[in-house]
Amino acid sequence: MLPEQFEYHGPPKRCSYCGSEFMPITVRQIYCTAQCNERAKYERKVKLRKKHGFCPQCGKEMIPAEITKTGRKAGRKPSYCLNCQKYFQRRRSICRK
Repeated sequence: MLPEQFEYHGPPKRCSYCGSEFMPITVRQIYCTAQCNERAKYERKVKLRKKHGFCPQCGKEMIPAEITKTGRKAGRKPSYCLNCQKYFQRRRSICRK
């Protein structure tokens, strides 16, 4: 813990990620916990990857995959690269067994 003279004694703030109220330790603090900070950082990274045409999961360049013909996402372009799609299909099939 910081010595008394170095503590920030400002008003409580609202967390930019979860919306809960907290007492900031520094003037620049905008997240209540390190967990909220990490989650917000991950979401920013995923949005940036999607914006630049990279796979949101692995960050590699999107390998064009076939458009699905059946299911609830029929006719839509895939959200993830072909490698990540195969990985999640294998993982899903293992979990179902």
